[in-house]
Amino acid sequence: MKKGLAKKLAEWEKAGLVRQDQVAAISQYEQNQPESHWVLSGLMILGVVIIGIGVISLIAANWSEIPDALKLAVDFLVLGGIGYAIFRAAHSSDSGRREMAFNAWIVAMQVAALASIGLISQIYHTGGKLYQAILFWSILVAPLSLIATRFFPPMFWMGGLLGATTWAVMDSGVYSSLFSRSPGYVAFSLTTFCLMLAVLARLFSRGEEWPLTRVARFWTSYIGIGALLFLEFAGRGRYEAEFVPMYLGLVFLAISLGGIALGRVYNRFQRLSMMAMLLFFTTLAHIQHLGSGAGYDGRGGEWLVRVGLVILTLLAAGVFAASLRAERTFQLILAIIGMRLLGVYFEAVGGLAATGVGLIVSGGIVIGMGWLWNKYRKTIQVWVEELSR
Repeated sequence: MKKGLAKKLAEWEKAGLVRQDQVAAISQYEQNQPESHWVLSGLMILGVVIIGIGVISLIAANWSEIPDALKLAVDFLVLGGIGYAIFRAAHSSDSGRREMAFNAWIVAMQVAALASIGLISQIYHTGGKLYQAILFWSILVAPLSLIATRFFPPMFWMGGLLGATTWAVMDSGVYSSLFSRSPGYVAFSLTTFCLMLAVLARLFSRGEEWPLTRVARFWTSYIGIGALLFLEFAGRGRYEAEFVPMYLGLVFLAISLGGIALGRVYNRFQRLSMMAMLLFFTTLAHIQHLGSGAGYDGRGGEWLVRVGLVILTLLAAGVFAASLRAERTFQLILAIIGMRLLGVYFEAVGGLAATGVGLIVSGGIVIGMGWLWNKYRKTIQVWVEELSR
């Protein structure tokens, strides 16, 4: 039996959660389980990887000698084999293995389809840019990705789709005509687009946790956090003479707000926290020029406004994540809030933080914030969950 489990059982017995006879029964059961030979498994996986690298090296060394027809034949044979494996997995009688195999073969088809696009492009010299290939790939594998029952296949697909779409926008004339050559406009629109997908997916699933619902929420969370920090730091040195409304992002935002307000998949507390988050985020995105005022190290008052909006957006997002019981997202947001407050401290004191006393104080603040985060993160999450009921 693993030492970690034995330690946990001892703690549970001491706390009165389990009886001594239950501890003995669990220990006996675990000892009778077959051991996982991780060394043998690791060596087997390493051997397979080395053989695979060897096969790839042989093919690469003789790639020009292999007829194109043979390359295409093998490629379509592999695609057909994976398609048959997906069909067999979907109709398997073993429900436990069926789901795992079904989703694993979907991922294999996603990778094989992307490789096939690259192979055909290389044989026929189609040219084009990488994002065009990824966009075409995302269209091809969309049906399979949407019927997957696990998180990873749609997450992989949506990540490719969002990344390629953003790349295509930045590389086209739309970047100048529609987005006014503003990366902040793109970041805001991408975040609100992901939010719209998350809200619509939750509406269509009637509040259930479909894989696509979780994936859309995942990308909204992490793209939103990245966009939030980008808008704060990238906007510090940019001052626009005129107010530039981000029309496309606002359209996505309006659709999202309509779904939040009219749909019955969010409770009142969740709606209020989400609307507050979107209000702060939209305000931050549309700040291009503020009158200068007194600030730290000669900064304008605009710096304080941006920092305040970032922290308020993160607080509202953390409350919403806790109300959904998205524990990892909630803890990540708490950690980012702590780091951002620490950044505010360093920016406020400036060169004083580099002195001996300043470093001691800074180190103490870091340790204290880490201790507070570890001690109260669960308490805060439970408190917010209680409020949202």
